[in-house]
Amino acid sequence: MTDAPPKPRRRKGLTRARILAEAVTLADAEGIGAVSMRKLAARLGVEAMSLYNHVGGKDDLAAGMADLVVGSAGTPGDGPWRDEVHTAAHAIRTALARHPWAVPLLAAMPPGPRRLAHAEATRARLAEAGLDAATAASAQEAIEALAIGCAAMGDGGTELDGLEFGLGLILEGLERLRS
Repeated sequence: MTDAPPKPRRRKGLTRARILAEAVTLADAEGIGAVSMRKLAARLGVEAMSLYNHVGGKDDLAAGMADLVVGSAGTPGDGPWRDEVHTAAHAIRTALARHPWAVPLLAAMPPGPRRLAHAEATRARLAEAGLDAATAASAQEAIEALAIGCAAMGDGGTELDGLEFGLGLILEGLERLRS
């Protein structure tokens, strides 16, 4: 019997999606300050430099992480516009409550593709409800800012739910504009 060299272990392919998912897991476990290229690479079983084939640097990594969190909220569905916009705002707050470190990143980073898709889907639902494009855009921005702001304040689950209160005012105002 000959001693054959051991077969190299196959690593899972390194992708941007895998890097971002692991970075979110790391931030959830240890805080956003613990996320470094070196630490992330060690967790993925690769050299830090290999990450740069998939992310442009720490800012790109942070922007991608924030976008992944917002993307986990999904987009408004095909139900009644008011219900769908309401549910979408709550989904953003819920996603940010699970990943509170992402809140300041959303303010500091340009919107990524998932956040833009969420915004466009919300604007489309508002336009389908009869609002003009400019009003739909302004309403979407106000609703998103309200959801992010409430997440930043840790609002939710209290008797005086700021998101519920603010959404009620915004949606009622939009109903009036429609008439």
